[in-house]
Amino acid sequence: MKKLSLMIALVAGSPAAADLLLGFPLECSLGQNCFIQNYVDRLPGEGVQDFACAARSYNGHKGTDFSLNNMIDMERGVAVLAVAAGVVRGVRDGLPDILTTAPDAPDISGKECGNGVAIDHGNGWETLSCHMKRGSVTVRQGDRIQAGQQIGQIGASGNTQFPHLHLQVSKDGKIIDPFSSDKSESCNIADPKTMWEEEIGYTAGGLISIGIDVVVPSFAEIKVGIKENPTRQRTETPALVVWGYGHGVAADDQISLSLTGPKGEVFSDTKVHPKNQAQFFYAVGRKKPTLGWPRGNYTGLVEMRRDGVLVDQKAISFTLE
Repeated sequence: MKKLSLMIALVAGSPAAADLLLGFPLECSLGQNCFIQNYVDRLPGEGVQDFACAARSYNGHKGTDFSLNNMIDMERGVAVLAVAAGVVRGVRDGLPDILTTAPDAPDISGKECGNGVAIDHGNGWETLSCHMKRGSVTVRQGDRIQAGQQIGQIGASGNTQFPHLHLQVSKDGKIIDPFSSDKSESCNIADPKTMWEEEIGYTAGGLISIGIDVVVPSFAEIKVGIKENPTRQRTETPALVVWGYGHGVAADDQISLSLTGPKGEVFSDTKVHPKNQAQFFYAVGRKKPTLGWPRGNYTGLVEMRRDGVLVDQKAISFTLE
């Protein structure tokens, strides 16, 4: 298979006219079992700025990252779709799905895109879909494909710390932000030229999942998705822990975790996040009281706030018997 050309130069002031419309690139429900992790960095040089004047990106990021909730969802299989009709220019498959944070992660120098597909849409337009699951690529170089056709499955190959699709759009070799294809590098444009056929709202960040446990789980367990949330616990349970896993956290965001029971509040705590980060994980708990846990219904609550405004919240309930 032809080796993908992974580096497309980021040229300041990309001249873009939204004459290519893009369909949604995944077979998932945005905000439910998938979410946008990062946007294109529109700020030249040092610093980070997405099209909404926030920092939901990282320095030099050239695409939009659509992420899954966990690795188990990836293993189940989520289709990657062609966002527009075109001809396959190049493909790569065969690289393993191993997060770069894993101790046995291979050297992926020169293969940062992982398993991917490059598609020529004509008139200088091209898309690059990266990090697909090993063995999932369904097209070959030279294939003529239709919009919405499956080209693979979302994976964790190449340079990635979470399972996601990196979708990169370019015009005549110059990076284009599909959320605001205006040639200006500025953000918060009054009438941004979106390239999406159907509107995709901006995501300021949020909670991916929350849970109840009897110990503090590891972040690795949460990202894999192996932690279950039983609806019933025993009163002799040695401890109760509420945990929250989220994305798009900004410096000074407040993450509040609490547990209430039949006699009122059991515990609550608020964490102030120190920096902008793609993902976060917090857990708060309490050991069993001397007289044991009261029987009844309990509710865990996790809230994410930015500048005092609620960004997202999730609750989970269970019963102690």
